Amino acid sequence: TDAGIHTAGNYIIGYPDETIEEIYTTILAAKTHVEQGLNHAAIFAMVPFPGTRVYDMCIKEGMLDPYADILVHFESHEADLLLDQPDRAHADLLKAVPGLSELVKERHAYLDEEELLLWSEFVLHGLAEHSRLGRSLLDRGMRFGDLFSAMFQPGEEDEDEEA
Repeated sequence: TDAGIHTAGNYIIGYPDETIEEIYTTILAAKTHVEQGLNHAAIFAMVPFPGTRVYDMCIKEGMLDPYADILVHFESHEADLLLDQPDRAHADLLKAVPGLSELVKERHAYLDEEELLLWSEFVLHGLAEHSRLGRSLLDRGMRFGDLFSAMFQPGEEDEDEEA
């Protein structure tokens, strides 16, 4: 810092094969580096991105949430599953959700195309029932979306209270 140069260290913890002792060692190393003159230390959690060896390892070991792709999709998308919409539009909405069909096929390979769509919708309902996904009632169907956003949209109960 005498020359006006500031230093920073970035540390990553939480690798799938990392022990708690190794995590503590990394944190202590960051602390030691700051004590020895490092201006700033940032500790980040490892994120297994699709397409990386770490991601593949996490999938193989069952360490990732099997619903992660579905939940991420609904952070920026909604799906209105209406009772009176054509079957093709209904199927297209369900098929557009990343990982949904694959998840159902992986567990129930024996399903035909029509049953696959029904089970895909069951998955969305289950995620909503367990507060992992937002769900709101429409006049003639169901809307699935981001849970946080759904909390701030008036539902049927809210509308009844206002009347």
